[in-house]
Amino acid sequence: MSSFWRGRGSGFVSLMSSRLAAVIVRIRALNAIPQDDPARAHLRADVQRLRRRAQLLSSGMHASLVAGICATLLLAIIFTV
Repeated sequence: MSSFWRGRGSGFVSLMSSRLAAVIVRIRALNAIPQDDPARAHLRADVQRLRRRAQLLSSGMHASLVAGICATLLLAIIFTV
């Protein structure tokens, strides 16, 4: 049962990690747009939203790891007692 929770938690962290990587790639692509390019300059406004998304994904990954550790400890305590 405990391995199920660990597997589920690691899968969730892996999913969020790949999404975080995609957000970072998009931020880098938008930052590469020159300031004097009027056709694509409006796309740079999306960077702040993407930074917030990256921050939320990172926080979610940390919360998921903490929750997995807590669930594992809870199961260990329950089956030990």
